[in-house]
Amino acid sequence: LKLQFLYLIAPDVQFGQPNKGMWAKACGVLAAAAAASARDDGLARTPPMGWRSWNSMMGDVSQGRILAQAAALAKSYPDLGPSLRDVGYTDVGIDDEWQACGLGVNGTFHDAKGRPIWNKAIFPDPPQMVADAKAKYGLTVGWYSNNCRCHERQGHDWPWNGGGHVLQDAVATAQVGFKGMKVDSCGPALNMTEWGAQLRAADPDIVIEDCLSKGFWANGLEPIVPTAEILKTCPMHFFRTTSDVAPEFYSMLANVNQQEILLTPYYEDATRAPRPGCWSYPDMLEVGVTHGDFAMSLVESRTHFALWCVMSSPLILGFDLTNETVYRNVYPIITNARALAVNKAWAGNSGRLMKNSTDTFVFAPHHGAPAHPGRPLVFSAFQIFAKPLNVARTRWAVLVLNADKHARTVPFAPADVSSALGGAPSATDVWTGRPVDLSRGAFSLAAHDAMFMTLEAQDEVQEGDPTAARAHGAGKGSVHTLNVKALYGGVTPEALQMAITAAQKKRASLSEGDEVRVEIDAGVWDVADVAAAALMDVGKTKAAVDAWLTVAGAGMEVTTLVTGGVKPDITGRGVQRVRFANLTFQRAHNVTTSQGVVTATDAAAGTVTLRLDDGYPTPQAIYDNSTSSQPRYMRRYVLNATTGNCDLVVDDNHQVMWNVTRQAGVDPRVWVLQTTRGDITGYTVGSKVGVKSKHEAQSYYIVGGDAVEFLSVRFLGHSRGKIRSGVSNIKFEDCVVAKLVPSQCLATNGGGPQLGSGDAVSYNVSVVRHTSRNTGDDSVAFFNVGSGAVRDSYIADSFARGILLNNCSGIALEGNTLVRNPLLRK
Repeated sequence: LKLQFLYLIAPDVQFGQPNKGMWAKACGVLAAAAAASARDDGLARTPPMGWRSWNSMMGDVSQGRILAQAAALAKSYPDLGPSLRDVGYTDVGIDDEWQACGLGVNGTFHDAKGRPIWNKAIFPDPPQMVADAKAKYGLTVGWYSNNCRCHERQGHDWPWNGGGHVLQDAVATAQVGFKGMKVDSCGPALNMTEWGAQLRAADPDIVIEDCLSKGFWANGLEPIVPTAEILKTCPMHFFRTTSDVAPEFYSMLANVNQQEILLTPYYEDATRAPRPGCWSYPDMLEVGVTHGDFAMSLVESRTHFALWCVMSSPLILGFDLTNETVYRNVYPIITNARALAVNKAWAGNSGRLMKNSTDTFVFAPHHGAPAHPGRPLVFSAFQIFAKPLNVARTRWAVLVLNADKHARTVPFAPADVSSALGGAPSATDVWTGRPVDLSRGAFSLAAHDAMFMTLEAQDEVQEGDPTAARAHGAGKGSVHTLNVKALYGGVTPEALQMAITAAQKKRASLSEGDEVRVEIDAGVWDVADVAAAALMDVGKTKAAVDAWLTVAGAGMEVTTLVTGGVKPDITGRGVQRVRFANLTFQRAHNVTTSQGVVTATDAAAGTVTLRLDDGYPTPQAIYDNSTSSQPRYMRRYVLNATTGNCDLVVDDNHQVMWNVTRQAGVDPRVWVLQTTRGDITGYTVGSKVGVKSKHEAQSYYIVGGDAVEFLSVRFLGHSRGKIRSGVSNIKFEDCVVAKLVPSQCLATNGGGPQLGSGDAVSYNVSVVRHTSRNTGDDSVAFFNVGSGAVRDSYIADSFARGILLNNCSGIALEGNTLVRNPLLRK
């Protein structure tokens, strides 16, 4: 059985009323000290997100069931939004009972050489499972060791450190291709430092979860490697602090409070507090999970998820993702952009308990899976948790929680969190984005409900010239930040352009190495009301400038600008030293692509008749939206039943042109397209066809200049982006061209970055770690480029070419994956 350790807390014990003065002082140095105290291998720099099998499946696991969950993570529903994978849940984890119990030496599941033995009846080919998860669904897979079912104590009393088979398990993890390892506390290998060393030696890209140390902590013992040392050296990337949680509100809250008791002595120690690359959490999420009669309500699930976000806990889902009813119910909770931004934000502290009520009550929560009763615990009737969102401590995420069994009015004042907030900060509801009224000094909350909000001091922005606001330092290397919402009251097209204009003015007086940042807060910002002009014009500089202009969000997954119209989102001429970072640009309406199924063809007349899929514009609407005389195109796809994706049919009939369309009869979804060039003999009844125009709704259109960068930027539903006329020093890193719906045949109508042009040579042009699927033209195109590279990129199902090099030289092509796409040099 899994270890289930229960706690009895005396009624007079309170959960760590904090010394806020000491903590505030510690927070001030934590951001600087954390880098020195935590192992920075580039992994888990934000709390990991994924799914693991135990909470919904327990021991009923198999290769097929794991891959079904992977498919569900990658699947999206048109009426909901992006897939969970595209939101950030990118790892599928196998928990216990993968092993062949009893087939090893002395009844273990390790052979004579110490190698783990899989149960091949349920996991016939683990390496293939991992490969399928990556190739078909774009996911990594995690494993589990030091198992609790059929554990290998071999008659010894726990705890003991018999050594186990750490080396062999680590080697097997790397050989199969797993990118995560959960180390539990039931087996004989109880030295977490050894686990970390062996796993890193086997594969430095494995994300390590310490579920081992909690076995000691829950039993009131020190681990083999003492707590103070293990938290400082942190051989893991995240660690469990508690016994197993059950899908019950008070079980979840008991784990949160137990984490507070464990970590309170270390919160004020910058070298041992939770931090990037060393996150704490009170077990996996129980959102959507049911065990018999136990399940959290949606209100309780929302509070549960908010707590994990405020505490910077890893977000590891556990419900059955293939249950569409449950999926739809919890989707708005687990994908809320503002909540995820709070979870990922790092300003020197992971978030913690700030205040307990003096009113208490006793309740006996359940534990584990399946849920079983525990001992009575003392709970505070209400609690306040908070997390700083900036170093100045003038922005906070706050959770005011009613833990009581009944509705309650919970008092709240900004001073409960930080004096830096002042007396009247602005407040925003994380779930809705609406303002929150703090004037009553309290919130009326239903049982187990919470107010989840962000607070921001109103005196943060200086009066006068907005270009002086929040300038960090001066001279070479200084960064001057202009927060769009703080300066202009919201994120609107006008506010964005005013911020960019102010930034251009400011940087004209700065030196090389300086930077002006236009900062866009986390959230989904509707800026689609742009009909006749671009959303942002970044090319108003005429004289040479030395400082950089950066337009940055809080993260690709959490800051989204919803754009519209047929004009490009970004324009510029003579652009110099401009970068965009940590953003998603998403088109509100699809005006240039459609798709459907062939119902008839006429080779002699050159016509193809399509029945359009629901939700896609008509060919006439596409024609009417065209701003160019360039022809329109169509191409064949096949719907992949395994992945749900629209895969390109690779043949010689690509880019069949059409120019005239008419409705066929009275059915508004059936249209006849008149082709003007191309062979339609492959278009048979039942063929899936994507239809596009070419030049409208571009992501960016930049002409002339030097040094343009896009770093961790995602484009959804745009046309191609173009940078032309001799712009050199172009960089695209970790960018994505994606689609919202797996079965959508075209993510964009015009393709990915098209860089360079025939009128001048561009140099030092690089595209690195680019992801592109189902683009409407070339996924990456270089024209007249004299030096550059395309590296480590994944490109699939482009309407035209995967990578096009036209009149180029000195281009390095390394580590790229092209699926159903050619590489073309001209």
